Amino acid sequence: MMGISTHLALWEEYEQGISFEARLVRQVDRLEMGLQATVYEHQGAGDLSQFFASVHKVLETAEFQALLAELETLRPAR
Repeated sequence: MMGISTHLALWEEYEQGISFEARLVRQVDRLEMGLQATVYEHQGAGDLSQFFASVHKVLETAEFQALLAELETLRPAR
């Protein structure tokens, strides 16, 4: 079982993007946020473009950028 200090160290690693794994998790987390924003837009929450802009900022690879581009095609017409 991991102690609180281990959890805090992992959180700091994630927040600072120290390791490849931390950056990978951050990118996947942001892609999931984009997916949620798409769902909310379809539910009538309005234009959530600011969420997509924040996703664009953290994506490091062409593969993740392609996933986001595909996700954006699912957004309702504005």
